[in-house]
Amino acid sequence: MDGMQWSAVTGIGFTMPGGYFLGPTNETDKTALWEAPRRTMSEKLKVAAYNAYVPFITATDKQQALRDLKFWRAGVLVLQPLGTSKSARKTENALKEATTKLIGLEPTWRDGVWIWDVRRLT
Repeated sequence: MDGMQWSAVTGIGFTMPGGYFLGPTNETDKTALWEAPRRTMSEKLKVAAYNAYVPFITATDKQQALRDLKFWRAGVLVLQPLGTSKSARKTENALKEATTKLIGLEPTWRDGVWIWDVRRLT
């Protein structure tokens, strides 16, 4: 929600994968879903974020991550530093490594954040 609120307050115009969503789980399961529909890339990154380790990533996961980037019409992925504590650094490193493995591109450090330019992939 912080990212969506920041986007609204600053007036910056971009879509945000994983933003607020309320709707059916899928076409066959009409149970309410209170988050964006699950996608491989977002699920793998959730594991990295919540557990501070890189989940197992298969070739199929990598192919699906590229489909996810195209679905989201992504141009860049951005990871901000998460803090200086050991726990924050471990989580940041897990997110950085998982993202790099999923998309097959190394990030660039620019203006205080990690950036993956994925325009050539999407």
